[in-house]
Amino acid sequence: MIEQKNIVPCKICGALPVNKTIKSKNRDITVKIMAYPCNCLDREEEANKKQKIWNDLLRRSKIPPRYRAASLDYTGRSPYENLVIPLCCNYISRLTDTLRHTKETIFTPLEGFGLIGDVGTGKTHYICAIALALLRAGHTCLFLNVPDFYDALKRCFSNNDDNNTEKYANLLDSARETEIVAFDDIGAEYNTQWTVDELCKIINYRYNYNLITLFTSNLRAKITKEVLPSELENKIGKRATDRLREMCRVHLITGDSLRGKKKHPQIL
Repeated sequence: MIEQKNIVPCKICGALPVNKTIKSKNRDITVKIMAYPCNCLDREEEANKKQKIWNDLLRRSKIPPRYRAASLDYTGRSPYENLVIPLCCNYISRLTDTLRHTKETIFTPLEGFGLIGDVGTGKTHYICAIALALLRAGHTCLFLNVPDFYDALKRCFSNNDDNNTEKYANLLDSARETEIVAFDDIGAEYNTQWTVDELCKIINYRYNYNLITLFTSNLRAKITKEVLPSELENKIGKRATDRLREMCRVHLITGDSLRGKKKHPQIL
């Protein structure tokens, strides 16, 4: 008999434990225990497992902590959301529909998504929100800030580590082969022939293997619907720009930074 003072209600629903009889399958033994009539603890354990899996996916996606709660919900805090959020939602809908109906034996080009425009207009937030939505849908995603990515490549050869070549190859393979990669701030890296060549090889690989590419860039010049800005072409090369133009549906955002005076944006 368990004393009343030792009976603790379920911390979730408040149910009190009850007497339960358990009979062993292998032996003729019967055990009486006190057990909760609810399954709150089982649900909590399952929720914790799912959260652990999700946290691991977030860690491997390398989406920065600042953007791990990025969403496509309307908040009223940004003058850009009424124009940008529908573009992002429509893209996710089209892409998931294409992925759902694509057969392995039939080649269907998978459209990417790009946001080009002024600083402070929320491009990184929206591209991360897209990546998170696709991550929740079961796809493998990787976020890469392009300047930081090149710094990581350079650090592979900053010391006398025998594994430098392998580290370098692993970084490049992750950028080339991950199902969905979000390249943030393309063109902000220090411009050299090496950076142009490496990016071109990555973009070309993803183009050839029909992998989904998301990107943002602050580089813009003449705003048109037909071509990417010539400023981006001057920075990353004509070949990589041409590939991005074909791989991605690109939108240009104009307007002041949200950190300063807000102005009604234009999206072409």
